[in-house]
Amino acid sequence: MNAPEPANNGHAPESELLSPIWAVISFDRLEGSGLTYADAAELLERLDGEGVAGLCVVTDDVGSRVKSLV
Repeated sequence: MNAPEPANNGHAPESELLSPIWAVISFDRLEGSGLTYADAAELLERLDGEGVAGLCVVTDDVGSRVKSLV
């Protein structure tokens, strides 16, 4: 009996960290979306340096649910 074919045609799966599916949120609003994880981390660091409070990296799906409070 043969094992089922892998869905990715034998290629290693691409890391979700490299996919533009990440967003940065703050206590006040969605700060950015459609980012790779590295881009999100860079944005978070920049905003933190500017004193923006409550920063968090989340998926775009979660970020799309954040309503602006400002």
